[in-house]
Amino acid sequence: MRSRVAAFPPSETVEMFVLHTKPTDQSVGDYNHSIGGRIGGQWGIPCCATLNTMTTRKSRSEASPEAVIKATGKSPEEWNSILDAAGARDLTHKEIATMLREEHGVSPWWSQHVTVNYERSRGMRERHQTTRGYQVSVSKTLPVPLSDIYGAFTDLSRRGQWLPEAPITVRKDTPEKTTRATWTDGDGTETSLDISYYASGDNKSRITVMQSKLVGSDDVEARRAYWKAALERLAEYVKE
Repeated sequence: MRSRVAAFPPSETVEMFVLHTKPTDQSVGDYNHSIGGRIGGQWGIPCCATLNTMTTRKSRSEASPEAVIKATGKSPEEWNSILDAAGARDLTHKEIATMLREEHGVSPWWSQHVTVNYERSRGMRERHQTTRGYQVSVSKTLPVPLSDIYGAFTDLSRRGQWLPEAPITVRKDTPEKTTRATWTDGDGTETSLDISYYASGDNKSRITVMQSKLVGSDDVEARRAYWKAALERLAEYVKE
């Protein structure tokens, strides 16, 4: 009988830095030039970062080797050797994960972890790259109720006060939880936006913007800079 490995993600915690941005005296023109106009750089605000820390569960790609061994019975290096021998370099992400589940009894969650780790170690996947292309996520906690953040994004007239002329088309919205949208650049290129809203205690809430289907690491960093500046403008707007 085939044994099944644990299906639970690791419970370790890790310090994650949350960036809070504020304007610097760098010119807006220089900043716009540095991140390019394709993502709407004309709205960019130069910023520098201060760091706060929060505790969060480790992501799938950050699980320790010890956690991998405990959950799957093998180390990342052992899995890499097994996958090499199986010709995984020539397989798709889905095919590798399926093989781990069906032939080695690895749970769905851990089969994804082992697959991503293998792809990165063999140069098949870069940091921030997913099966949907590259993605970036930016979050900010604000001293206002959840309804204020949600309304500031979903109400078109209010959004225009801090995110003017953003080429966003909402596809699906779950009030005060998530908004899924399409961002269409001037050249017609479409990327996906997933916005999540969280209550963080009395009169505090957090917004997370994840943009996916990006074209590369340079695009990731440009979008990261854009959304950091945008969420800083949101912070100023909701204080008014």
